[in-house]
Amino acid sequence: MVQAVVEWNMSQKNPEHIIDYILHRTERKPINEYWKKHAKQKKNTFEKNIYYCVNCRDVWSKLPEWVDQRSWRPYPKGAIPTYGKIKKICPRCTKIIKNDKKNY
Repeated sequence: MVQAVVEWNMSQKNPEHIIDYILHRTERKPINEYWKKHAKQKKNTFEKNIYYCVNCRDVWSKLPEWVDQRSWRPYPKGAIPTYGKIKKICPRCTKIIKNDKKNY
């Protein structure tokens, strides 16, 4: 492979030194910019599916069926911060509220 690179450089009018060519190709700046951009996108998509239940004060999230049989998952208290989460009643509390309404 190195020989192919050397032959390619020699075929140019102004051949670039092999070390300069390798340094130019393995520069880290574009890779870091790529990961910074995509890390922010993943964080935002993950945060959209996490909710805070006002009744039981748990943090929970919706899950696709291929991850778990249940459609939602509660997280242990203190594992995920509740600050800035969307306030929505969890399925467990909605079930309890529906049962209480039926009894009255």
